[in-house]
Amino acid sequence: MRLLRSALQQAAMPAERLITRFEGFDASYELASDFGNWCSWALDSDDVKLTDQQRSRIAALDARLEQMSGEHNAELWTDDALRSRPEWENVRRDAREILELFQWPIEDEDDPGIEVVGRGRKP
Repeated sequence: MRLLRSALQQAAMPAERLITRFEGFDASYELASDFGNWCSWALDSDDVKLTDQQRSRIAALDARLEQMSGEHNAELWTDDALRSRPEWENVRRDAREILELFQWPIEDEDDPGIEVVGRGRKP
């Protein structure tokens, strides 16, 4: 659950902090990829016990990110969009609300973040 929490904390981060965290990488892609991986794990694992509300909110955020994806939404996947588009503010809001459902902190100062391993690197 620690990595799901970290992925949600990243999704809740202000855009500038997220962009700095993933400097040299595609921050929006990294956010969505990390959340998608840990969301799938949480929703599909028999070992993870979620309330109905936690399960539905995690699935809804995953669906929001999926709706934002695709070539027709390429303009949403830039650093400028991460900073200014309401779609990303909705993602941040949803992530904060999910963290509250779990009674997890919005930020974890001791968390170095999820290690980026050569994917999504900007050209």
